[in-house]
Amino acid sequence: LDLHTTEFRSTTIARNLHAPFLEYGLDVPFTIDSGTLDGALEIDLPEGEYFPVYRGTIKARDAGFTIDDAPSSFTGVDMDLVFAEDRMYLHNTTGKYGAIPLKASGDMDLNPVWGEYRISAQTTAGTKAMPFLRTMRARPPPYPLTAVLHGTVHVNGPMEFPVLSGAAHAEPNEIAGLAEDDAEQAVQETPGAVAAYDRVPFTAASTTYVYDTASEVLELHGIRLEPVGGGAVTGGGSIWVSPCAEQDPTATDVRLTGTDLPADDVLARYAPAAGQLNGARVGRLNADISIRGAAIAPGIDVAFETPEAKGALRGGSGRLSLNRQRVSLSATADQFDLNARIPVKYPPLSVLRQAWTREAAAAAARPEVVGCEMDARLRALDVMALTTGGE
Repeated sequence: LDLHTTEFRSTTIARNLHAPFLEYGLDVPFTIDSGTLDGALEIDLPEGEYFPVYRGTIKARDAGFTIDDAPSSFTGVDMDLVFAEDRMYLHNTTGKYGAIPLKASGDMDLNPVWGEYRISAQTTAGTKAMPFLRTMRARPPPYPLTAVLHGTVHVNGPMEFPVLSGAAHAEPNEIAGLAEDDAEQAVQETPGAVAAYDRVPFTAASTTYVYDTASEVLELHGIRLEPVGGGAVTGGGSIWVSPCAEQDPTATDVRLTGTDLPADDVLARYAPAAGQLNGARVGRLNADISIRGAAIAPGIDVAFETPEAKGALRGGSGRLSLNRQRVSLSATADQFDLNARIPVKYPPLSVLRQAWTREAAAAAARPEVVGCEMDARLRALDVMALTTGGE
């Protein structure tokens, strides 16, 4: 320390130093919990400056740290931190974020007032869907889900409120041993399947995303799901993931389009007897799907048409609506019109908020049917032809 010029210079040499001590020399936006440090760091504060200049290299091994407000922690991280004036570069960085194995590179500014991130990371191995959801502190879906996910994430923007963007996709999913649920069984029994939701297997699943931590809005782009049997579901939308959005009716707005979906194949997985109905076939199904409403329990609206339908279902089209108050179905075909309204009662939202296992999520999403209203009009419909095994 030069008392005449107020210049300051220090050099710190670390050998197997307890990693949390790094926070005493740097104002970093994360809390270091464990690990060791080796290397040398020089800190200079020139005359008239308010922020120091850093130089040197520090090797962190088996480090653990937590970023403020992040849903999970980093563990087992090995990285070389290279300091060049007001920036810190990440070299040879590997570790795990929750259950997700990663490698990363990039740099970040050291001045927390105006600093920014410029970091990219890629998965080094697949992560199963359920551990991935737990890592992101997301509630599990009410029905079985299986997939092995790979992806990338780019962290850019202000250190206080960075923007995360990237892509994720499912890769071949080997289910060893006995399947634990319907989704795993669907993947095991279906050649080419890489993922499944409940009993429906998919040959491909992918999306890109942007998450702005300032607005807490997750934007999904390029969603693509390809079910076994052909066709695709594509689309995108936005989800406000703030705790304030749980019951905000504008929090979720996702729109999907299903084209040439294999309706008969899917129907056969849930109602095998439906495939034996004489002459009645759905064929390919097209649908416009809207998922809108509160983040904790959005409503679903599906407008569909079946241009290839045969028999009693020929000329079919309609709309299906599901929410926490009722299930509504209106359908029409050449030989019938159907309107049905089924009032339902779900468990309180407090039950859904505590549903952190799939079993609990399934129970919270299981409604009680409290009534049924139906209006059907038939036009020269051959009822006997719909019986199984008849002519």
